[in-house]
Amino acid sequence: MTTLTNIGTGVLSGDGAQVSLGSKTSKLYIQIADQCNGTLTGAGVAKELVKAEPLYAYYERVNRPVSAPRGINAFNSGAITADPVWIRIERTLAGIYLEDVLNDGNIIKDIKMYRVSDLAGKLTIIESIEWTTCYNEVYSNYPVLPFTSPLEEGDADMMWASFSFLQRKHTVFAFDPVKGTGMGQKVSELKLDVGGLDPAGGKGKK
Repeated sequence: MTTLTNIGTGVLSGDGAQVSLGSKTSKLYIQIADQCNGTLTGAGVAKELVKAEPLYAYYERVNRPVSAPRGINAFNSGAITADPVWIRIERTLAGIYLEDVLNDGNIIKDIKMYRVSDLAGKLTIIESIEWTTCYNEVYSNYPVLPFTSPLEEGDADMMWASFSFLQRKHTVFAFDPVKGTGMGQKVSELKLDVGGLDPAGGKGKK
């Protein structure tokens, strides 16, 4: 049975999957193929967040089976696989777009998730994940597996959706905690259509 452990910025499950719930100092936003219509505005808002909508939870898991036979130092690894990504959003026009994509069997060009924090008075992106060439698999107005739970206040305004993807780009940005100025970034890319992490070793690139 999978157990959940609180890690501050989310919930890490025993099988390596993460259910992100945001944190006390950061919030999550999402943009779905430019179909979202959020209300973030102002000089202190990063341009990528204009019209982005709140993301209330997401789940994703990337896996590479690894075996380490006793007495052998080398690891034997299989191909990378990725579970469908689950997202919880408000039932807005973006939700209807996801429903239409599912009904018509079309491809979603990109879905972008942003983790945002207030740095020096500016709403700043400190982490992003961009999934591209996505295929919507599930559209649900109610809680569904793996998130089955009793309905709570506000659930009537929410929906779940899940999608598979071919490419994933994960970027973490570093900032001076006092001045809020940028101090570089690290990027890790996964391309399931060609296989493997870029670059090798998962060290990311500057």
